Amino acid sequence: MKAMYAARWVVVAGMAATLGLAGCTGALAQTQGSQAGSASSAPAQKSPEQKAAALYREVLANPMEYFDHLEDGRAEGVAFEYALVDATNDEIPELLVRASGPAEQWNGVSEVMAFSVSDDGDELIVPSVWLNEGVAGTGGFRGTVFASSYGDGLLVSETSSGTGEGTVWRYTWDGEIRPQRIVCETQVGDDSLVTRVADEEFVTIDWTSYSPDKTDLDQLEDIAALEVGEWESTAERAGKDPADAAREFGLVVLTGTVHELDDQGIADLQGVENPNPATGDLAMHTLLQLDEATTLTAVNGDGMGTSERETSFVLLDRDTSELDWGGYQGKHVTVAVDPSVMMWPSDTSLPMGSPRVGRGGVIVLAVDE
Repeated sequence: MKAMYAARWVVVAGMAATLGLAGCTGALAQTQGSQAGSASSAPAQKSPEQKAAALYREVLANPMEYFDHLEDGRAEGVAFEYALVDATNDEIPELLVRASGPAEQWNGVSEVMAFSVSDDGDELIVPSVWLNEGVAGTGGFRGTVFASSYGDGLLVSETSSGTGEGTVWRYTWDGEIRPQRIVCETQVGDDSLVTRVADEEFVTIDWTSYSPDKTDLDQLEDIAALEVGEWESTAERAGKDPADAAREFGLVVLTGTVHELDDQGIADLQGVENPNPATGDLAMHTLLQLDEATTLTAVNGDGMGTSERETSFVLLDRDTSELDWGGYQGKHVTVAVDPSVMMWPSDTSLPMGSPRVGRGGVIVLAVDE
């Protein structure tokens, strides 16, 4: 994003006619000299990058101010690392600070806080939550924070070591709010098409260790490079659109609006009577209403072969939760679906006559804010 600066122009009015030419020249020279002196004494305006670097130095100088939630002795022996990552697709990177400590206090799990700045670099945007990564000694949590090869927020891959089931989340910025949104579901050992597409976007973050009380913050190379506008993202940009990447893996790309509805809500949206009113199913389901009716190929309901049909809806997740898909409610999104796990109904379940996608068969590529 480009910063805009207001230019100041000084206009020197003509001298009174009663002054001689020499007098006019002398007065004009004196006026210009005064203006030149005033301009040279005015402080140079800082660029957004310079202001961001100064704000990030303040964070690194006293990170415990932002990790003041640490309790039960975890503040003792805490170690800090930082990284600069472009997670908002602009000219100023985000500052990531990772805190960790002894396994007996931290259970093998680190905390990551991601700071950003306003477009003009004047305001620090402090995250309201932190991200976890590491391998828990107890509890079964495994998580990794990645940069996005498209500069689209941060990606967090979480897996339960007990079940092997996992989820990839995307964290993005919206003022001071950083919403969490599901990207896809995964399974340990599963080499699904959706997992491959997600792997294409993951970029490992390079962390730099430092000690606030021992490090000269002016000498931190990344911050110094940011200050002079020469910072380069460590996340190599993908050379293609995420939708194109998904198509290369054989996924079907769809666009539409997400709705979280119960059975009656889906029936109302389709304009049909609920064929199963006696079930009283109040569970919420995630439905994609396509931008236009589309002919799709999906597995037949009896599992025997595939067929083509036209539909305006695709069920993305049955018995979903607000945590899973709530961040997309009412949003216009682009998703990619694995056709091998998309099935036409063989009964009167809703949405009527529309396909539903099995677990791990859909990945969210983009969302229109």
